Amino acid sequence: MCGACSAWISRTDAMARLQRTVGNRAAAALLSTGRDPELRLARSTAEQAFAFAHEGQVESTQIFAGGVPQESEADVDEFVLWNFLVNDTTVRKGHKEKLDPVAQRWAAELAADPRLRVRVLGYASVTGGAVLNDDLARRRAESVRDHLVGLGLSEDQIVIDSSGSRLPMDEGTSPQSLARNRRVEVSKFVATTMKSSLSDLGPGIDIRVQSLDIQGSAGIKQRVTDDAVIFTFGDAPTVLRATVKVASADPDVEVGFLQFVTSDARRGGYSDTGADGEVLDFHVPPTMAIDYDHCMNAFGPSRDVRFARLPFSREGAGRVARPAPQSAAISFDDRREAVFPHKLQISRGRRSVLTQMLWTMSFKILLVARKGESIVPLDQAEWELSAAVKMILGPAPKVLSKSVTAVSQIDSRSGFLATRPFPDVDRAMSLPTSTLRERMMNQLCKPTLTPVTAGLGPDFDDAINGGEEALRKARRLALPD
Repeated sequence: MCGACSAWISRTDAMARLQRTVGNRAAAALLSTGRDPELRLARSTAEQAFAFAHEGQVESTQIFAGGVPQESEADVDEFVLWNFLVNDTTVRKGHKEKLDPVAQRWAAELAADPRLRVRVLGYASVTGGAVLNDDLARRRAESVRDHLVGLGLSEDQIVIDSSGSRLPMDEGTSPQSLARNRRVEVSKFVATTMKSSLSDLGPGIDIRVQSLDIQGSAGIKQRVTDDAVIFTFGDAPTVLRATVKVASADPDVEVGFLQFVTSDARRGGYSDTGADGEVLDFHVPPTMAIDYDHCMNAFGPSRDVRFARLPFSREGAGRVARPAPQSAAISFDDRREAVFPHKLQISRGRRSVLTQMLWTMSFKILLVARKGESIVPLDQAEWELSAAVKMILGPAPKVLSKSVTAVSQIDSRSGFLATRPFPDVDRAMSLPTSTLRERMMNQLCKPTLTPVTAGLGPDFDDAINGGEEALRKARRLALPD
């Protein structure tokens, strides 16, 4: 191995720490400095070689069950195009194969519905300086936009944005890691503007919320494969129900739910195994920890409209209430999933398996009236999930301890928006859905790997070992107000 390559590998952990501490901009400046041209050349050559050797890659929100696709990719409305060539903006053949059939459908849908938009977000890897990366990320977004316009989409209905190299899916500096960060996210959405009063939707509109309740489920199940441990929160879905009376002659007014993910934190502890794959000593705290914090930074508030096809969130038996003489019941069901690597190859001859997990999420749900692009909030609910599990994995997985909570809160319908305003709904409704974000996390994100010697930290360890009260404390610490 060349001396420059050895030096680059020895710096990998330092680069990851630097990226997390001060952002990719500083790491990029260090990696692109002219003081070490041999290192920079070795790194960029390896990155470009990987890009050329692999076609443009695509992730989407296509549904699979047991590895079998449940719907055609042509029916999906959200994509991540990755592995653009280094310092290049060209939409590659692999990207076009997945995007083009969908774009032809989008062209007809956008022409028929002026509310619809397509958002294109460009990104770059950490290679190069901040100015170069900001420009490159935007030009990638513009290249995808131009490609979509060439397929018949109206340029006026395409929104472009970029984040340079500041929001990596993979903090590593290997060629494959950098390929994951040279990406463009493409998603269809319904343009939304928040209004303060029903009169803003038109004259004579009268909507009364007669009841609103939320039922959370505090169970958790795990499914183990050779590659992953999949945790599903809720023995039954979390369900939000409302009864409303829409007394209005305007048939274009409808009422429904919008759900937003406001935070997500996931951490796993891994214990060393012997040659037979069994944990060496369960009395010894985990030796390695992983977390997904850097992937969650880009999560933000995001609507959860299934595959961006509908203006409202619809899960399970959810229905949208329209003007009618009688009251209507509507509901929203949600079930969450977290995926952790089953095994880690720490170094040659050293392997670890997942033995501990902490997972916390929080959500806001708005009950709103909508007409065209305008929405008026009628009521608001919040819920949180927290789960901490300690387990033995193997042919017969066994849970040693488990602590799970689901907390919900309904705001009063009198002045709730003034006392607890919801942040930037207009922008949140334009971002990729949480469905795509979770798929990106599971398929593209590489969690941060950190050696530990005395547990995973007091809050995590208390939650694992201390039951419900400790878990509530961990949730309050992990989830911002």
